[in-house]
Amino acid sequence: MTRPEPRWIPRLVIEAVQLDQIREHGGLIGIRDDNALEAALARARHRWAYEPGAHLAHLAASYLFGICTGHPFRDLVPATPAAGLEPATRRLTAVCSTN
Repeated sequence: MTRPEPRWIPRLVIEAVQLDQIREHGGLIGIRDDNALEAALARARHRWAYEPGAHLAHLAASYLFGICTGHPFRDLVPATPAAGLEPATRRLTAVCSTN
């Protein structure tokens, strides 16, 4: 039986969150490295594909780690990765609390 693929966070959402964080806290607008952003977003998909037992929390952590360490934005507001994953974290919390 194949497992259902998670709904991935689109790049546009992460970029919008970054822009919102910059507007709220100040900083430089723009992407520093397109490849770093794509690599950060691909981390979770890669983990899902090659680690069949990977929990959703591990996938969310892959997003966070990739964005925090890859530095894809010109000015990474520290709250951007966490803010971008807030909806996913809420869903994850709901799933974990029902199990």
